[in-house]
Amino acid sequence: QGEYVKPRLKFTVSINEGYDDNVDTTHSNKVESFFTNVYAHLYSQLGTQRTPLTIGIGGGTSYYYNAAANRPFQNTGDFSLSISHNFNRKLSLSFASFTTYQQQANYNLPVSQNANSGPYVYTNNVLTMNYQWSRRWSTTTSLSLYSIIYQDNPQSNVNNRGSVGFSESVNYLLNPSTQLVGTYSADITQFVYGSSRNNFSNTLTGGFNHTFSPRFSVSFNAGASIQTPNQGTTQVAPNVTITMNYAYQRYGSIQWYLNYGLDQSNTYTGNEKHTSGRTGLRLNQAITPKLSFNLGVYYATEHYSDAASPIYGLTKANRTDNTFDIGFGVNYTVTPKLSLTAGYHFTDYLADTSSRDYTRNVFTLGANYTF
Repeated sequence: QGEYVKPRLKFTVSINEGYDDNVDTTHSNKVESFFTNVYAHLYSQLGTQRTPLTIGIGGGTSYYYNAAANRPFQNTGDFSLSISHNFNRKLSLSFASFTTYQQQANYNLPVSQNANSGPYVYTNNVLTMNYQWSRRWSTTTSLSLYSIIYQDNPQSNVNNRGSVGFSESVNYLLNPSTQLVGTYSADITQFVYGSSRNNFSNTLTGGFNHTFSPRFSVSFNAGASIQTPNQGTTQVAPNVTITMNYAYQRYGSIQWYLNYGLDQSNTYTGNEKHTSGRTGLRLNQAITPKLSFNLGVYYATEHYSDAASPIYGLTKANRTDNTFDIGFGVNYTVTPKLSLTAGYHFTDYLADTSSRDYTRNVFTLGANYTF
């Protein structure tokens, strides 16, 4: 059963002061405000060597001093759990769960979102089984459940939905550096509003995972997806996912990803074809043993065919929305427990309907203390 790992607890409190030039993410009548953010996070490592368990829970609030803001208090919270068990050298089982409550669009989440979404809850749960059939052949079987629920915004509630998915991957170790992968996945999606959009999706992809060196690895998968709604036309589109991880020096690394494929309908009728492409890059670099910075750049394009909808007052049969998001942060370690931070975040949302466009700049200064 393995020896128990000594429990490891880490509790961190963060306090930030900042300035936001578009609190409500609107095209016109922008509200500017200084704000205070307080956030606390508890992280624990438990379990045994064969069955490691990690749990994280956090929450916080931001208070905007300008009384004109629609939501002067903006609360956030998150919960994560990860557990795995190695039954033997061939069979392992893992479960990962993540839930977050957010007030603004979070482009790190793997779902399409409304840029002016308002508060929402996102949850994702994945149960995975890995089996090593031989030295070269292995399989990965997964069951997943995710949902996204928006609140207080009729223009976003149309996207409230849940999905149950199954996937099976067959992996072949071509050589010590290259693994070939073929994957089939099936998903059933149910919408809270507009049942005609409920759909069944099938995706078939093939690709590889290649390790060029201990510091550089690439994953590539490509194929096609078929989405069949309760009503309307069956949609077909390519499906591509690429990821790259490169540690270019001991204290510097780059992660990059690209994803393109079918997405969920954003209208009640479900007659539209919605494809999305997303790409993001993150850079982490230490300048000195105490000083480091990080940079994140994100771009998304959402294309809708036959997308006319009274929900947004849209009349165009075809439209494209684009989002550019960039964040920069600096961290200075004062002591092993205390660090100081500074950050800047810029978002530019370009919609075919200009009244939905907006830009946003956020500046922060803060401190983190770990108990």
